[in-house]
Amino acid sequence: MDSFLISFNTIFPLFCYMSLGYFLWRISMVNDQAIATINKLAFNVFFPVLLFNNIYRTDISEVIRPRVILTLLVVTTSLYIASFFIIPLLEKDRAKQGSLIQGIYRGNFGLLGVPIGASLLGADNLGLTGIIMAIFIPYYNILSVVCFEVCGNVKPKPVELCKRFLGNPFVISASLAIAVLLSGIQFPSAVRDCITGISNMITPLALIFLGAAFRFSRVGDNSRQLIIGVSGKLIFLPAIALPVLIYMGIREADLVPALVLLTAPPSIVSYPMAVRMGGDGELAGQLVVFSSSLSIITMFLWIFAMRSAGFI
Repeated sequence: MDSFLISFNTIFPLFCYMSLGYFLWRISMVNDQAIATINKLAFNVFFPVLLFNNIYRTDISEVIRPRVILTLLVVTTSLYIASFFIIPLLEKDRAKQGSLIQGIYRGNFGLLGVPIGASLLGADNLGLTGIIMAIFIPYYNILSVVCFEVCGNVKPKPVELCKRFLGNPFVISASLAIAVLLSGIQFPSAVRDCITGISNMITPLALIFLGAAFRFSRVGDNSRQLIIGVSGKLIFLPAIALPVLIYMGIREADLVPALVLLTAPPSIVSYPMAVRMGGDGELAGQLVVFSSSLSIITMFLWIFAMRSAGFI
């Protein structure tokens, strides 16, 4: 029951923000032009700042488990690559393919990793969680860029693809943050407070405008894709990956952050990412909404199953 309450208390505020956004749209306080503007700012400014802050605040002196991190990288990357062969068999629309692939592999570890990890391990045992966050959040952003470039209707030349990749705000942000972190540079407290302040407002703001962009009347158009994406993210991905990790000997405290990473619903950033990079933004937003709703139950069941089996 504790696991269920933690999941519920962590995810429920998301629906409050999205409901507020939908209400603001219904009473015409938010229009499509404002939504488009915020999505542009979220992609180019807000989320890159959040990504930078997440990496910059990581304590690299914490305990690192190379075998755990490497295994998790190999497993998730292998499933990511496999999705490029599986999803096109189920969906022919290339814009929807990109949103589905991103929605299945990309979990909202930045939001759920710390609270759930702290509940299962204690607040003083989150070293590995911080390291995984620092590695996988930028890595997932890079995979998203690659995903939408590959699934785009127009195939750019290798040089053009490289320029677009290196010029992506998420790639730039992650690269700068890693360079600053490794160099040991410490910003003045005023600068840190400014970055943290911007980071703290991003998720609520993005969720409000996601709610404003949500259209219930169009859900039926993506019902098949939603079944594929939601079941793929919340059921099939962890059902394939977790046994592999357990077989490789990753258990107990080492398995907890991997469990959250694999079972969490799609990250909110997947919506503006899809919108700005030519994916199906509407489908990406719907995947966030419905996966987040059902993840309250599925994450509880996965945690309960792993605890009952003695793996965590």
